[in-house]
Amino acid sequence: MLTDPQTSAIHDLTYGSDNYAATVAPPVSRRISVAEARLYFTHPSQQVYGAAPDNLPGEPFIYYASGPFCGAAHPGPLRDVWIVDYAVKPEGWGNLVGHARSVLRLHWDTVQPASLMGFTRTDLRHALAFMRRVGFEPIGKVTASNGEFVISHFGESQWALIQ
Repeated sequence: MLTDPQTSAIHDLTYGSDNYAATVAPPVSRRISVAEARLYFTHPSQQVYGAAPDNLPGEPFIYYASGPFCGAAHPGPLRDVWIVDYAVKPEGWGNLVGHARSVLRLHWDTVQPASLMGFTRTDLRHALAFMRRVGFEPIGKVTASNGEFVISHFGESQWALIQ
């Protein structure tokens, strides 16, 4: 058994290393209905920003799933800019980067946006780290009535960095 946590597969599974994701088959994503998306929002940790299984919006939101990961996207205020969010089933915690990238790729290929934007509360350190591992680039902060948020961007140039 490997004892070096930097090269251990157990470490990779626990902490979501990109190296582990490269050793298994790539995740498959699919578009899902709002009813199917509700299953990803049942854990209390996923019910932030007022999201709950019974109040997920329908159109114009689009939902995707890959394993334990659910991505949500809706058009932003600017042409060809989409706002993205996600929810995760607890059994997937620690091994989500591949699933998230698979969902992003399906959404990107489906709607062909110019840019994707994410808003993450500054106190959600694990979510901020996850967004960076997926490939989002922090570009600023904004304060709203429900807290301070990091604004993250994902554009065409990010694909070259993560493939």
